[in-house]
Amino acid sequence: MFKVKISLIYFVLVCLLGGASYIFVNELENRFDGSLQGAVEHANRSFLKLKELERQEMRQQVSLLANSAVKAYLGVLSRNRPALVKIQEELSKISEREQDGYVRRVHGETLGRIAREIVAAATGRIGGNKPGNESERKDAEQRIFNRLVRCAPNTFNCFQTFTHESLRRDVVDAVFSEEKPNLVLVVNNKGYGITAHHDDKWPSKEELEVRKQIPAVLQVSDGAIRYGVHYDAIRSSFFFIAVAPVFYSGEFAGAIVLGRQISKDMLKKEAAIIGQKLAYVYDNKIATSSAEDSGDEAYLNGILKTLLGAGNGRRESKVKLVAEGYIAYFNRLSDYSTPTKHDGVSSIVKPVDFRYLLVLDRGSLKDKIASMRAWILLLTVLVFVFGMVFIHLFFNQYVNSFKRIDQGVHELINGNRDYEFPFDYGEELPSSMAQSLNIMLAILLDRPLPEDQDESLGDWSDEMFVDEASGARPIPKSEADSASRQVSTVVTKQELAQEPAETYYKRIYNEYVTARSQLGQSSEKVTYMKFIEKLVKNEALLKKKYNCKAVRFAVVIKDGKVTLKPIQID
Repeated sequence: MFKVKISLIYFVLVCLLGGASYIFVNELENRFDGSLQGAVEHANRSFLKLKELERQEMRQQVSLLANSAVKAYLGVLSRNRPALVKIQEELSKISEREQDGYVRRVHGETLGRIAREIVAAATGRIGGNKPGNESERKDAEQRIFNRLVRCAPNTFNCFQTFTHESLRRDVVDAVFSEEKPNLVLVVNNKGYGITAHHDDKWPSKEELEVRKQIPAVLQVSDGAIRYGVHYDAIRSSFFFIAVAPVFYSGEFAGAIVLGRQISKDMLKKEAAIIGQKLAYVYDNKIATSSAEDSGDEAYLNGILKTLLGAGNGRRESKVKLVAEGYIAYFNRLSDYSTPTKHDGVSSIVKPVDFRYLLVLDRGSLKDKIASMRAWILLLTVLVFVFGMVFIHLFFNQYVNSFKRIDQGVHELINGNRDYEFPFDYGEELPSSMAQSLNIMLAILLDRPLPEDQDESLGDWSDEMFVDEASGARPIPKSEADSASRQVSTVVTKQELAQEPAETYYKRIYNEYVTARSQLGQSSEKVTYMKFIEKLVKNEALLKKKYNCKAVRFAVVIKDGKVTLKPIQID
């Protein structure tokens, strides 16, 4: 019954431990969830700040482009466009072989004036001449004059040649010292494309009317830089763009379009900065994402589908979704979607439904939590099973000792009064009990002294006690003569009275055997049981003789013999 009770208690303790561990894991999950939600909020703020910094950088860069030497070429040529168109019309009636001489002879003064005006306007600007160097100025005027002569038959070629060469040769490299832009377009004051830094043959017929693709190229005539998202059908790619106006002598001469391609590389860099998965969404579809592979792409598409399926596809939606495997933040890029103003700088007027999706993956956390729960269950079961096995083995071993003692008791009941309890059980309690029973039997049964039973005990038994049968009083340590030597470590009455009987009997036996060994005397026949029987017998005799509470002994070496001196305990 006791074994069953212990098993039940152990079972309850194991269940409590497992339950506490399970609760701890749940609390840990809740804390992590709180941290993750805080992390995605922080990531959202970081992302918006990142986009703001990118917008400011693009504003600075497009402003530099709009005020570079390109401004001089675009502004001066736009201002003199009527004169250039007139020259073009005249040259159309002359053979190509005669055009060069005709232009130099008839319109040389006009083109020379335009060349000087361009050099003067470009001097000191990015891509222009350095001020104060007269020889360089004259060389520049001559080069520009010659190029004007060559492009005179086609006015558009003049615009394209000068602006493209300026962009490619000087301006872009000066403004963008590190990462080069993906898109730089020069547009005239009518909204038609003139050139692009990446392609000297741009624009094609389909790309000529930039004003239809990017209405902001005309809207910036009010002087405000605009931002937006542009889809390039030729490249099949989205761009973040900044559009800056070009003014010359107070007149709108055209615009500069600066674009950064919304590529997978861009999103990977941004995702690395904010530490989350990132996707840009256009028309409720993922335009570009930071996905590493098709599996990641499908994962993000699944999240977007969930968001839209929950009715979050409306234009005004701003959604934070906490799901089983992820936390998602779905929002619109306000700078690129609504006609708002920031620091006096308008965004593109035409709203663009371009949004971003931030995703923090909780899957790895969920997997770890699930793994921890599984381990807790497994370990709880293993601890219970191994504990029960241990309890079973322990009780069997422990109870077996008491079963043997119980068998000895039955031996005595059945009349075997010579039975002696073995006391080598390996456990203190049953061994001590067996020793105590042997001592009790020696006292109660009044067994004859060992020397009366067995003559083979020898001298050790005859010399074991001092004055054991005489009428002398016990001899304390303080009264021992100089020829004696005390061996016992515990000899005062107080110490002996407080020492447990089991400890006392073991100690006195060990001290007796050790002392005999020191004198070179054999202790082979001095068995513990015989020693204790004789000791207890003499204790009883002396206790009765001196009418005291108890008698204890101290081991003494005297006259080359090991003896036991009685000490009276009152």
